[in-house]
Amino acid sequence: MLDLLQWTKDTFVKHAKIEKAQLEKFSQKQWITIIKLFRNRIRSPEELESYAYLFKEPVFTTEKAQKSMNRVFKSKEKSLRVLKDMSEILEKKVPEDSFTSAKITELLGGYLSENQKVIKNEEVYHLLRFVLSGSHEGIPASDICELLGRSTTMNRIKGWIDGTISV
Repeated sequence: MLDLLQWTKDTFVKHAKIEKAQLEKFSQKQWITIIKLFRNRIRSPEELESYAYLFKEPVFTTEKAQKSMNRVFKSKEKSLRVLKDMSEILEKKVPEDSFTSAKITELLGGYLSENQKVIKNEEVYHLLRFVLSGSHEGIPASDICELLGRSTTMNRIKGWIDGTISV
């Protein structure tokens, strides 16, 4: 497993243009999670560049990001309301030590159930994935949250809410 782990790290440095020091952000356990999440999604090492958001701020100015933004921000007012709701849920109900994919999925699933007549699944998960990664497609949004950690997740969400991040 260590050979695969080292190969993955080296490949991120080469193809995602990540500094070696940034790789230390993740523990060995988190790297194993990353490998499991990517094993059926990545077909070539060059595709790792689209996952650089795990190490640095996502880029929202690419053509792909613009298409994703148009898809998830069909109604900017509604999307911002959903982001505010998600921010409040994550801020109040998920402390740092239990900021896990399972807990986040449970809480956002409850939010969807309570609002099922007015909010669709993709209006939560695709939107969250976009503000965290710059794309509405990719690994599950709750897994991204767990990998990024509570602080980075909240900062990226709040950046869209307060307008410090926008395109």
